[in-house]
Amino acid sequence: MLVTGASSGLGAEFARQFAALGCLLVLVARRQDCLFQLLEEISSQQGVTVECVTMDLTDAEAPQQHYDQLKKAERMVDVLVNNAGLGLFGEFWTMPWVRLNRMLELDIVALTHLSRLFAADMVDRNYGYILLIGYTGSFQPTPTYAAYSAAKSYVLSLGEALHYELRHTAVKCTVLCPGVTRTEFLEVAGQQTTVYQ
Repeated sequence: MLVTGASSGLGAEFARQFAALGCLLVLVARRQDCLFQLLEEISSQQGVTVECVTMDLTDAEAPQQHYDQLKKAERMVDVLVNNAGLGLFGEFWTMPWVRLNRMLELDIVALTHLSRLFAADMVDRNYGYILLIGYTGSFQPTPTYAAYSAAKSYVLSLGEALHYELRHTAVKCTVLCPGVTRTEFLEVAGQQTTVYQ
């Protein structure tokens, strides 16, 4: 099982939940310290095999490199939890292009690339599962999260289409669209928390 964005938040919780089921895990994230802290926690509590890969998926070559590394090591991925992502809060025209582009590279491009790579192997084996992480904003435009919600609308659309394309196989694709969750998301996005969040 491969979980991206596994160093904190939902990704870390997915890793914990699947480890409790006895799954062998490959965890990918950018922050090495958080990733290895999670590895120690899971290894000591669950006793399952955990492999950590420190990688910035906004690098255009990273998805292919990671896929190639797993193939070379003969590590088969039956379940892909495509969770890595980030949001940006604020008026669209005020956002620095570097940050906005990085968000789109992660939320759209890397997610699509990883999904395509692993879906092909799953279809060849006629077995596998892909979980894409959307957002409640996937269903509607969201002012102050304009580009983020647009990116998550893409994720929802991709996942629904992929689910249909896979209907005659034993491979499945689901899109999970959580609302506001107690993670580092708001802090990273640049939004202050309120009593409603």
